Amino acid sequence: NFENFAVSVIHNVITKILPFIFGLGVLYTFSPYLSIAFIIFVLFIYFSIYPLIKRRKKLVLSREEANNEIAGHIADVFTNVDYVKAVSGEKFETEQYANKVNAAMNKTIKSWDYIETRIDMLVAPLLVLMNVIGISFALFIGNRSNISPAAIFVTFSYFTIISKIIWDYNMIFRNIENSVSEASQLTELIVEEPKIID
Repeated sequence: NFENFAVSVIHNVITKILPFIFGLGVLYTFSPYLSIAFIIFVLFIYFSIYPLIKRRKKLVLSREEANNEIAGHIADVFTNVDYVKAVSGEKFETEQYANKVNAAMNKTIKSWDYIETRIDMLVAPLLVLMNVIGISFALFIGNRSNISPAAIFVTFSYFTIISKIIWDYNMIFRNIENSVSEASQLTELIVEEPKIID
């Protein structure tokens, strides 16, 4: 679904990049070390969650395969509905469908829970630590450079605004992931040649 993908990129990614760059510029005006420390911490968070994102990708692929199996099963039953009725296979097909739906739901819940229990549980304390370090660093630089408390408050405000962008990353990534997976399923249906030939 290109529309959902475009909306996710334009409203969730591009609108976050400009405040991110602007915030870094504001931090740089107070002290280049603040910007450097912030970039290092952002990279640290990224490389910390990257292995988890790769593991979650496998769960997402498994979930999408299960959803494709459901769609394929429904299409197969509808295509061969006369045969299913002829052999009284309604109960069997219903059980097969229920098993596939249960498997897909389990895989879906597993992929969703992975975000909440693994990625968010890692990112949340890291962002708190990042903001604590940010305010400590700002106070340290303020004491050494005679910067006013108001300037330190503004610095910390921008620090928290930028860190919130990192917290929003999961939802942004999930929206893009959903739109891309829908588009890939539709592409498979339209572009790929049928593998079963009568």
